[in-house]
Amino acid sequence: MRAQADILAHDPDKAVAQLGGRIARALPLPGARRDAGSFLELTALTGDVNALVARLKDTTDKAIQSSIALEYRKKETFLTELTAFMETLQDIDEADDQDAEDDEEVRQVRVGMQAAVEALGKALRAKARAVASGRTLGKQTRNGRLNEWLGERGLQSDELKTLGVNLRVQVAARRFLNPVRQLIDGMPRRYRRFRRERQAEGRWYMREGFSATELNPLEVDVILLSILRSGRTMLGDRRIRRAGIEGMFSPLAPIQALLRNQILVDEATDFSPVQLACMTSLCDPASLSFVACGDFNQRITEWGSRSVDDLRWVASDIDVRAVSVTYRHSRQLNELARAIAQISTPDVPEAHLPQRVNNDGVDPVLETDLKGPEAVAEWLRARITEIERLTKAVPPIAVLVASEDDVQPMTRALNDALASGHLLAVACNGGQLAGQNNDVRVFDVQHIKGLEFEAVFFVGIDKLAERYAELFEKFLYVGATRAAMYLGMTTGGSVLPAKMTGLASRFKASWP
Repeated sequence: MRAQADILAHDPDKAVAQLGGRIARALPLPGARRDAGSFLELTALTGDVNALVARLKDTTDKAIQSSIALEYRKKETFLTELTAFMETLQDIDEADDQDAEDDEEVRQVRVGMQAAVEALGKALRAKARAVASGRTLGKQTRNGRLNEWLGERGLQSDELKTLGVNLRVQVAARRFLNPVRQLIDGMPRRYRRFRRERQAEGRWYMREGFSATELNPLEVDVILLSILRSGRTMLGDRRIRRAGIEGMFSPLAPIQALLRNQILVDEATDFSPVQLACMTSLCDPASLSFVACGDFNQRITEWGSRSVDDLRWVASDIDVRAVSVTYRHSRQLNELARAIAQISTPDVPEAHLPQRVNNDGVDPVLETDLKGPEAVAEWLRARITEIERLTKAVPPIAVLVASEDDVQPMTRALNDALASGHLLAVACNGGQLAGQNNDVRVFDVQHIKGLEFEAVFFVGIDKLAERYAELFEKFLYVGATRAAMYLGMTTGGSVLPAKMTGLASRFKASWP
């Protein structure tokens, strides 16, 4: 914005220069704290800015329209040929002019000859700006191709330069027509420019392999955070709240509608620091109440938050409290869970069991080299029978598989194995909690967080290790911590996954 104000302040037109000076004085100095004050001052100047833009635009529009009309008078098939040529440019990206994005207000969608004339006018503006700034248009861009088709026709060099200077001032002035809308609604456009520049430098982004219009969901999070933080800063200013979210400040209304007195986040470690920061930006500035809970060892997303330092990035003044007492597991399963957590975090804090409570249970069990659902189901039937003998009843039981595709086959095989008894296996597709408490529920492990069972069987852990190489120990930890007393695991191969070899001695073959 300072760069655009400087263009106006140094314009030969005295009236333009004076307006540019007033705008420049409204902007914060480099390095100064940025707040909503500058936007309040800038909105007071929008009437003068609008009058300047209207005057300059009238001049450039007439020049371009006259140029196109002259070519039509010279050759009546000019517009027909232009329309036909435009149809060959359908798949060419338009984002090729650095200033074009700020040059014009949003136009109505045109088709046919109208669209062709509008595209030619846009191409002439792009060429004029390039001539005035000493740049050249990319030959393979839409604007470049249109100007190449036009050739020596249209505006001449001196006319293009004059037009380009005028357009340059228009671009600078348009930045201040509605500065709040530019701040909020212009964020995606600025991100596209930022990415294009960094990509050319070989920083942050690959030079090839994705199109200019492709956007990763994690990039969307960055854009959303920029919008939410900027809008919330504005809404936190008493002067803007007194002025009301209308008129020049109406772009803030959608953000204001999202604000809440208190934000609560469960399983916070599955969200990236950027996503959590978006959530903190939904806190009403008057309350600033944000609460999140989670376990770093249960992070099952590659982009999730990994440490307290990530939380400090989200909010530097956040108060972090550790929960060190677990009421969920027996002593044996608590020790196993800590050993699993230490695979990726050697210095993981120890979770203590409540004092003066008998926490002793049974060791977890393991069987390797079980080929196919039928063999696994028969092993599960035997272990469930042992649990029933030990407990005199069937407690809540879950069977965890490595993928959603395994849920139905495992359920069918288990029902066949349990057919002679009184138990039923139920497929919990998509993590839905189906069936009754005395049913054996079958889940994809990625949907199991937040649930708890007396007995859990984690089958196909070697398949899980292959499927989620980077997150295997996290999924293993989540699966293991679903059980309160009984935990069983199986593999399809003859050996344990490499990360589990140090845990083998903790498992037994069966329950007594």
